[in-house]
Amino acid sequence: NGEPETIGLEVTSGRVSIMCLPYAIESVSAPGHTVKTYTLKNIPSEETLQLSEKRSFAAGEPFFMLIDQPGCTPQPVMVEVTAPNDYVHEAQTVNGLVGVLDKTRVKGKGLLYFNSQNELKAAGSLSFYIEGHSGYVDPSLVSDAGGQADLTIGKNADGVVSVVRTDSERKVDVFTLDGRLVKKQVPSHEAVQGLKK
Repeated sequence: NGEPETIGLEVTSGRVSIMCLPYAIESVSAPGHTVKTYTLKNIPSEETLQLSEKRSFAAGEPFFMLIDQPGCTPQPVMVEVTAPNDYVHEAQTVNGLVGVLDKTRVKGKGLLYFNSQNELKAAGSLSFYIEGHSGYVDPSLVSDAGGQADLTIGKNADGVVSVVRTDSERKVDVFTLDGRLVKKQVPSHEAVQGLKK
């Protein structure tokens, strides 16, 4: 039928996940869901990660994935990726985002990871395990990658990851060319909807 072959991965919606796969990713989709993938841009403060949207990743390159919006009812979602042609046996580290292909024991004070409750945790002095096809952040290896942050995430009071801001959801005011206010504080993606040309 000419369509590229895909394989399915089960991922939980409404949560930010770190993924690392042993094959290149050209596109990710989940019918009926919004899927976004990101790379680490910067860590402006101890409990805040800035991410930049990116759509394709090399084999072994770690990335962040978000299905739908945080706060939605978490549910398993089958994500489709293009079937791999080739595999690697080593994960990469990209701007402090450390990929893990096999379950790995890690030790390092200050390393950042997401636990099973979607809490952003900073490692203490004890070692901990990172599941395979996942990863963690080593803040000592992060430098500002430049460009714009498309998603900023942090921790709320109970440690659960929350979206601080996404640029696509930024509220804007819409004015006519002569300066008259037409719409006030609407999501940027809805700014021109319903306006006459």
